[in-house]
Amino acid sequence: MNDKTEVESIKRMISLIEQLRGENGYPWVKQQTFIKHLDELKKEVQEVEGAISIGDKNNLEEELGDVLFDVLMLIKISEEEYEFKLKNISKLICQKIVRRKPYIFGDEKAETPEEACKIWKKIKEEEKLNSKEF
Repeated sequence: MNDKTEVESIKRMISLIEQLRGENGYPWVKQQTFIKHLDELKKEVQEVEGAISIGDKNNLEEELGDVLFDVLMLIKISEEEYEFKLKNISKLICQKIVRRKPYIFGDEKAETPEEACKIWKKIKEEEKLNSKEF
């Protein structure tokens, strides 16, 4: 799948979610709150774990789709309940990944997964300390 196709598939899911939560949408979906739908996501993650545990590749692909759809649903609900925006959520996670992986996106070196994990944890702890200064 090329980047354009991937972007279009995400846009399609978002469009479906907007329809489901819209004026003529599905009542159950429209009634979902962030907390209620978080439970749905947890159930789907358990189904991913189940598919992995029995080696069911076909079901795993479907369950991963369910998880992705539920995450996008939670983002949509968070836009309504908390006034978050998908573009800001995406921007923040990209910044965090780049910041916490300087061995990939910066000048630090990590020769082993253990070294990379140590750098990640160190940066994460520094961020926690800095956030408590306010």
